[in-house]
Amino acid sequence: MDEKFNRIPVSVIHLDKDGTVIDVEDYNLDKVEPASWALKGLAAALLPVIREFYTHEDNVRAFGAWLKDRESKPQQQGKQKCAQRRKSEM
Repeated sequence: MDEKFNRIPVSVIHLDKDGTVIDVEDYNLDKVEPASWALKGLAAALLPVIREFYTHEDNVRAFGAWLKDRESKPQQQGKQKCAQRRKSEM
């Protein structure tokens, strides 16, 4: 399938009629190598927001609950399903 996209990194996201992600297919993402300056710029932009988020106890609790729920239902996560399918195809 990599040849289908001429080695260009692509994610195909399947949505249901309500706009909910039902599946994700990733192709050639192993070939993506962002430049160091791009990674540093992204980190500089995100770090203040992440720090602010974690200063509020309500956010920490809500994130913990979300993470626990997500980990208890791995089959419902599109990327996890795709990763499992890819492993089985190898």
